[in-house]
Amino acid sequence: MKRDMSLIQAVLEHVERYGGGVSAGGSSLSDIATAIALDAGECSRSQVRYHAWLCVDAGFVDGHVNLDLGLDAQGPLRWDPPDHPKSCLRVLTWKGHDALEELRRDPPFLANRD
Repeated sequence: MKRDMSLIQAVLEHVERYGGGVSAGGSSLSDIATAIALDAGECSRSQVRYHAWLCVDAGFVDGHVNLDLGLDAQGPLRWDPPDHPKSCLRVLTWKGHDALEELRRDPPFLANRD
């Protein structure tokens, strides 16, 4: 899957807006995917999950994203298999605030850093 900086920005903006929600346990990945899909239009749940994981992996967000994308008995993606910790995004880190600020100022900035 290719990295989409507009989805990275959408994830960071959601965490900025709603971070610390759900009794400070964070926003569930399912809630985030629903909100982003409504705002961003065409993106799949697996794309949102992957980009949320990228945000955590890059140190932009404090949270946990379970990348087990196995299929359940009916075929759809399992969001949080029962034997794994729940995926959630809690708050932006200092680095996440800086990244979001740069994305808002200069959208290609982070894409050209590599």
